[in-house]
Amino acid sequence: MITDIKVNDYDRAVEVLTRAAGYIEQNLPGTLAWDMFADEAREHITMYEEFADEFALLEYEETLVGLGYRDDLVQYVDVGQVVVLGPVSDPRITEMLDRIEAPRRRHIAGVSRPS
Repeated sequence: MITDIKVNDYDRAVEVLTRAAGYIEQNLPGTLAWDMFADEAREHITMYEEFADEFALLEYEETLVGLGYRDDLVQYVDVGQVVVLGPVSDPRITEMLDRIEAPRRRHIAGVSRPS
């Protein structure tokens, strides 16, 4: 998934994202990538998320909401658009993505290698 985020308070947003990243790294092995990239003005963040499977995505979402990271973060940012890369078949994920009007993109060609 790729998410475009408008930042209202960069330092506080990065603080929450850093705490969440530490938790994710230690406790959610199905989250394969969770990276943030900021523009020079520190007004926008682009988030890249990759999951082992749909179960890992559900676990990630439930965890971030359950531990309060999502509530903390929305105080400092406005989520723009979420674009889903790859197929989705789990109805719970489809429902979640439909609520936020996230477009889906199907893979057509490319190369991905572990870093």
